[in-house]
Amino acid sequence: MASANSQTLEAMWEYLSTLNSSSPDSAIHTYTQFFTPTATADLSGMNQPPATSHDTLAAALKALLTYYGHLERKVIAHVEGEEGSVVNAMENRLLIAGEVVEGFKECEVVRFEEGKIKEYLLYCDPAPILAVFAKKAGANT
Repeated sequence: MASANSQTLEAMWEYLSTLNSSSPDSAIHTYTQFFTPTATADLSGMNQPPATSHDTLAAALKALLTYYGHLERKVIAHVEGEEGSVVNAMENRLLIAGEVVEGFKECEVVRFEEGKIKEYLLYCDPAPILAVFAKKAGANT
């Protein structure tokens, strides 16, 4: 049986899949409630500055949703630390600028505090996403 922290993470991902660029602020606010008020969250991977409050998290999520849609999450490796941290290696199915990206590899490292996400680190190779944008840019020239 999955730990309470893993269940929180699963619920966060499930909720994320319901959001899109036209989601109201109230829906974005609901997403931020999975995180502590001072959480550090790297939603776009480690090459972008992290969100460090619910306000910056909401802004980061809104920016992400302008081109990103979460279609499917497949956890291929799962580890839980003694202190309640969770590490998942994933192969996800994404919608990037209207194009489906299959098998997008990501690794999330998540620390919790009192049942909420305190630190969310996301590691990924952005090359497949950048390729979509390069292809779209090429089509517009």
